[in-house]
This record gives sequence, C-alpha cells and structure tokens, in this order.
Amino acid sequence: MFGREELELRRRSGSLVASAGAHRATDALGVLFGLMARRLDASAG
Repeated sequence: MFGREELELRRRSGSLVASAGAHRATDALGVLFGLMARRLDASAG
C-alpha cells in the first residue's frame, strides 16, 4: 500500500533520500504504537 506513495514521492522529489526518510518515519511510528500497546496491556493487568 505505502509502496505507491513512496514511489510517487521519489518521482516528484527526484531523491531517494526523501523516500527512505518517509519509510523510516513509518517504521518508527509502528515501533511507537507497539510500545504504547504493550504499556497499555501491562497496566491493564
């Protein structure tokens, strides 16, 4: 799903760095949401 947006970002910017940065930011969000879910689960019981 994100691949199309990533390709479009690379096409528009002409830079691989912008595409890689967006990919890393998305990965970081996944890690943060995972940590929040674990913390909520631990506090629930």
